[in-house]
Amino acid sequence: MKYIFACLLSVLLVNASFAVPDVNNILKNSDQARGGGLPGIVWDIKLTSRDGTKVDEPQALVVKVVDEPSVAEALEPVRFKGPKILQVSRNMWLTKPGLSKPIPISPRQRMNGQASNGDIAATNYAADYEAQLNVDETSEGEECYVLDLSSKHKRTIYDKIRY
Repeated sequence: MKYIFACLLSVLLVNASFAVPDVNNILKNSDQARGGGLPGIVWDIKLTSRDGTKVDEPQALVVKVVDEPSVAEALEPVRFKGPKILQVSRNMWLTKPGLSKPIPISPRQRMNGQASNGDIAATNYAADYEAQLNVDETSEGEECYVLDLSSKHKRTIYDKIRY
C-alpha cells in the first residue's frame, strides 16, 4: 500500500512540475506590474516611433492612474503640449486648452504618432482579452511567455495582440 501511495505521489509531483502556466494569472500580474489596480501611480513616458525609414518626432507624456481611471497629458513636442486624455472604464475624453467641454473619443484613435489613445491611457489585458499560451522565447537571456490575445468584445483597442 505504501508503495502504491509513493508511486501516485511521485506521478502527481512530476505532473505538477510540468503543468502549463495559468495564462489568466500571467495577464493579471502583467496588468498589475504596469500599474493596474494600484492605489496611484505616475509614469513619465518618452515615445519614439518609426515608420519604415522615417522617425517621428519624440513625444513626452505624463500618465497618472488611480485604480482604473487615468489621465494622460502631452508635454512634448512643445507645439502639442496641453491636450489631456481622461479614461474612466471604457470611456475616453480629450480636452485641450481653448475647448469649453471635453470631447468623447475612441481608445482606437491616435493622439499623435503610432500609439493609440488606449495604449497610452490604459489597457486591461486580463479583463479585455482571452489568452492562449503560444511558445516560450528568450529575450536578453531571460525566458519569456508568448501569449496570443483575442479581444473579448468590440470595445478593445486591438482585435488581436501577440504579447
